[in-house]
Amino acid sequence: MDGRAAKAQVVAAHQPGGSAKFVRVDMDDYVYINHGGAVVVTCRGVYENAQGEEFSLRFMRVWARKPQGWRIIAGSILPTQSL
Repeated sequence: MDGRAAKAQVVAAHQPGGSAKFVRVDMDDYVYINHGGAVVVTCRGVYENAQGEEFSLRFMRVWARKPQGWRIIAGSILPTQSL
């Protein structure tokens, strides 16, 4: 599965309704960089869909401490090399 299709499948899986989109999701390789009022988090997700296809994506999220608590203020998703 190419990177665009993989990203589209992950985004679609977060939409309400329907059945399970993945039969397995493994997250690993977490890195946290603390900047006091903000934290940058990176990690890798390995997904397997119902057709047995596997793909991997890298995630980056920037969390900021707000009066209401921690909130994601920025992020990105990039495909990784094929498994």
